[in-house]
Amino acid sequence: MGDDRPSVYFDPDIERWVYRASALGSCDRELVAHRRGMVGSPTPDWLQVRFDEGHDWEAKILTRFSEDTGLALRGYQAQGALLVGKNVAVRGSIDAETDDAVVDAKFLGPDLYRKLIKDGIKAFPHYEWQQAVYAHAMEKSRICLAMGLKEIEGEGDDRQVVGIAEMHYLWVDVADLPTVGQIKARVMKLEKLAAGDEWPVCPVPFQYPCAFDYLHDEVDNTVEMEGEGAQMLTDAADKDRAIRLLEAEAKKLKAERNREVEIALELAGLAQTEGHKLRAGDVEVTWVYSHTPAAVIEKYERKASTRMYPKFKIKEESNG
Repeated sequence: MGDDRPSVYFDPDIERWVYRASALGSCDRELVAHRRGMVGSPTPDWLQVRFDEGHDWEAKILTRFSEDTGLALRGYQAQGALLVGKNVAVRGSIDAETDDAVVDAKFLGPDLYRKLIKDGIKAFPHYEWQQAVYAHAMEKSRICLAMGLKEIEGEGDDRQVVGIAEMHYLWVDVADLPTVGQIKARVMKLEKLAAGDEWPVCPVPFQYPCAFDYLHDEVDNTVEMEGEGAQMLTDAADKDRAIRLLEAEAKKLKAERNREVEIALELAGLAQTEGHKLRAGDVEVTWVYSHTPAAVIEKYERKASTRMYPKFKIKEESNG
């Protein structure tokens, strides 16, 4: 099961406050709120789905790493920590390691995948701080982000990850990551801020899905439109309302369509929990059924999921 402890928590076993390595690059105000014992909002469902996808595909990404690089992996989920003063630690669990590197599997959408390839690890400070902690705690000379690009089919409710579209290995020398001194300085700064009465400066207004997004400074950068620009926005709003009505109607028709195919299956004596192919004249319907059972992969829990839906193939009438 996944570790659901907050970004900063007290560990009675070591009698220290622990900053999670994966959260060290978060907004100062969010980390201070956690350090003061505040309880944040839960992870949004859509984001938890993305996290679960990363957990579910982690083993496959690490296997690809070994196949592509020829490097043997060990130390799966080994824990590393840096002690800061007498009362604090920064801690995290690595995915795996080689003789000289920490290897972290990342299963990414196209935007972040391309951004990291183009700009390197500094494009995403969360990863930069996280990997610095891992490298120093595990005494490695470099890290590797084993990045898998998600291969996705469908949209909305039909969205499904079906594979790894491509792999990229981002190697970073420990010299190009924050030093142990910089890590400790950041933690001590956060400790000092948490002990005070004020909130630190909010560097990212409206950061989301920050667990304490409601604490972020409200900055109104709205541009008031006039004249032709205002008319364009008004016309666009009318079209947006029309689109939402059409989408609602499409959702209703989709449900009715699915139910009619389900009735056809029942009339044919066919179970919905199996895949089938049906034909009626020029209309061919494939009933798609897939079930992913619940499982525990390493320390992560994968929820069971079932998908059932029809796919239509309609032969167009000949004009000749």
